[in-house]
Amino acid sequence: MKNKLFLLVALLLINGVLIWQMVDRSKATPSSEPVSIVEEEIVEEELPAPTIQTAIPLQQPEHPYEKSSELVYDMETKEILYANNIDTPLGLASVTKTMTLYILMEKIEAGEITLDDTVVLSPHFFQKYQISGLASAGLKSGETYRIEDLLKAVTTVSANDAAVALAEALGGTEENFVRMMNERAHRLEMKNTTYDNATGLTMPDEYNRASARDLATLAEALITNYPQILQYTSLTGHMMPNGYYAKTTNLALEGQPAYLPYIDGLKTGYTIEAGQNFIGTGEIEGTRFLVVLQNAAPGDPNAKVAKFHRTGELVEQYVKPHIAKKNEEK
Repeated sequence: MKNKLFLLVALLLINGVLIWQMVDRSKATPSSEPVSIVEEEIVEEELPAPTIQTAIPLQQPEHPYEKSSELVYDMETKEILYANNIDTPLGLASVTKTMTLYILMEKIEAGEITLDDTVVLSPHFFQKYQISGLASAGLKSGETYRIEDLLKAVTTVSANDAAVALAEALGGTEENFVRMMNERAHRLEMKNTTYDNATGLTMPDEYNRASARDLATLAEALITNYPQILQYTSLTGHMMPNGYYAKTTNLALEGQPAYLPYIDGLKTGYTIEAGQNFIGTGEIEGTRFLVVLQNAAPGDPNAKVAKFHRTGELVEQYVKPHIAKKNEEK
């Protein structure tokens, strides 16, 4: 009899506990209301201040420029070896597209886009840029193109149609992509930079500007974070699927008229308003360096080639002696 009473009490206690748990859970999460999920606020990581923005040039020019600029930079020691008017915002021309390369590499690494993805070029480019003789890859509105082909068209022939196609692939529209360009410039502390379009072409109320210091900041960030970009900037040409051969505008590369054996990129640019521009990068004895030229050799009828000759002069005058001195101090 006692055993039966004991079992009865135990059963009553167990049932009581179960009922209490059910009531408690129903109070905590009423079944009639969906559970609301609060999304975590994403705060973009602050980038460290680029060293080049605070670097004091080791050598100043005898004759300061006003409408041109030159900068030589050692990416290993973070030293500006030579500077001439490096904080004045000047016209960019197609050097603008260096920022396009940076954003594209950023999106690829984040897994938001791949080199095999495709984009359909909208009519926007042909409606806006009705300029004869501009660099292009022969793209057509409404046709589909691979991201990697567009990348190669930009790094070789500096194709404006390919640049706008990438802008639309990355930002939806050129206008929205330009906002992205300026946002990245702000994050990189490019204090004297303004982008108005994705091509660098001079248009009504659109003229991209940046200082040589800012361009070196961007180039250093691009090469440091995405060194694979050098395999594209060192290309001397690329056959597009439409049969157009995109030939490099970087005449300092191997096999070109102004060949410099240590140069493996990065970006050229020219418009009548901005003049001849070049961000060059290369490596000598393990030291990677940058040479930035804006409005190079103004007035020289052969300025297209002269800017590469000037690059070579600056390397001989500043980079090679600097490397020799470093080697002596080791």
